[in-house]
Amino acid sequence: AGTGWRLHLPALAGLLLMQADMALLVRMASADAIGYYAVGLSLALAQVSLSNTLTQVSFPKIASRDHPDAHRYLSRQLLVAAPLMGGVGLVVMLASPMLIRVLFGSAFLPAVGVSRWLIGAILVWGWGQIIDHGFRAMGRSAPGVVASLLGLAVVLAMGPAWFGRAGITGMATVVLLAQAAVTTVLLAWLLI
Repeated sequence: AGTGWRLHLPALAGLLLMQADMALLVRMASADAIGYYAVGLSLALAQVSLSNTLTQVSFPKIASRDHPDAHRYLSRQLLVAAPLMGGVGLVVMLASPMLIRVLFGSAFLPAVGVSRWLIGAILVWGWGQIIDHGFRAMGRSAPGVVASLLGLAVVLAMGPAWFGRAGITGMATVVLLAQAAVTTVLLAWLLI
């Protein structure tokens, strides 16, 4: 039971990170801006199913290997998955104006710019999820917790200032920077 709880800590830290931007925006942004941000986020989240599937399929494979072999398998999976996920992200990004128009209406076209930053953030998040779940499969929760808390600190420290400068696009940029920090920390931990 203790191991199960410990392996869920990265997910809890990640959940805090994934909600921080909207928690800040509801206090700072207009209803219209929050609507545009939510539309952009919904497009960005379209690519989550791919990263979730990859992590769920690989978890038992990584968990069943000894440490050096598990690291090799995780590294190989990331090398294969990263360009595939990047391609999906690029397709969603290029299709975002059409998708917004069809799904939400022309009134939400101002969400196109913010959607592109958030699509990039979720793409980088997906790469980090592959690494984090691989670590959890190896029984290691510290990398995911440390990385997500660092990302949360980035959003909380930079989000209000960047929102003040560039509105919702500034917040989306901070989310991308936070996810890049998370994935960089996880990747560095993998390479150690």
